[in-house]
Amino acid sequence: MPPAAIRSTSFDSVDCLLVVVGFSLSSGSAGRIALEAPLSNRILEDAHWNADRQTVEFGVEIGEYRGVVRVPRRVFQRLLPERPTPQRCVEAYYLQRTRFEGIAERKLRRRQLAEDGNVEISGRDLQ
Repeated sequence: MPPAAIRSTSFDSVDCLLVVVGFSLSSGSAGRIALEAPLSNRILEDAHWNADRQTVEFGVEIGEYRGVVRVPRRVFQRLLPERPTPQRCVEAYYLQRTRFEGIAERKLRRRQLAEDGNVEISGRDLQ
């Protein structure tokens, strides 16, 4: 099946080529293209604990953009009744994966990126 649309756009200073099959596209302001497919289709299956940063991290890919979503240990303190060990944090991520992916999607659409171009989820994002 040929792609329904091939468009070039810009995502946070990174040029992207969007090849979309079976999704709707809508024009945003200034001719930007907004993808109306759920972000979960572009979440990579690689959630893991980063000991150096004390975060659970998972990858996200949109067109040519590839980034990391980080959820610090202190966020899991709000979610877990016991001490947030690395294993418990990763388990809590998978139990609330849809919630974290939704937050990541919202932050990406609003271009709320950290200085390094990745996404960081804070306790405020859970409210």
